[in-house]
Amino acid sequence: GKVILSVECKKNKEHTYSLYLPLSYTGNKKFPVIYVFDSHARGRLPLELYQGIAEKYGYLLVGSNFSRNGIPWETIKSHISILFNDTWQRLSVDTKRIYTMGFSVGARVAVSAAIDNNIIAGVIGCAAGFPQTDYSVLRKFSYIGMVGVKDFNYHEMVQLDKKLEQTGFRHQLIVFDGKHDWADTASMKEAFV
Repeated sequence: GKVILSVECKKNKEHTYSLYLPLSYTGNKKFPVIYVFDSHARGRLPLELYQGIAEKYGYLLVGSNFSRNGIPWETIKSHISILFNDTWQRLSVDTKRIYTMGFSVGARVAVSAAIDNNIIAGVIGCAAGFPQTDYSVLRKFSYIGMVGVKDFNYHEMVQLDKKLEQTGFRHQLIVFDGKHDWADTASMKEAFV
């Protein structure tokens, strides 16, 4: 029922994450999980913004305190593996309902995690699109994009939506009156439940 600001990964204490467990959480039941990536390694920020909806629908939220702008992809990829392994050992996770979410560069991290891990069911990308990739070879996870009309990545997200439509990718783009800000995307959180 409260956001835990920092949990150290057992096998690598440099890697930490923020964690939200709904009040209904118990180890006797499997729960869906959303791994969240902020562009500035602020794991707690999106968890605080989204904890109400996680509580309402019974989701675990895991916010990376490591992933941020400027870190090489291979380092982030290693972090994601450490993060997944640690949470899967500690928590009761429904492995058919694993999602990633990110904001700005964190959105690209969330998509990259889904491309590299066939276990990801869907991605919520806020305020940025996909990394450079060949869309035709992507595994078909579900994708929801969210962007404000005043966001500097607005046109990128609209172009991505058109590209995904052409390739038959299961997706949706939610456009709202806002700018490049986590709080603005959080105002639309009920739209993708």
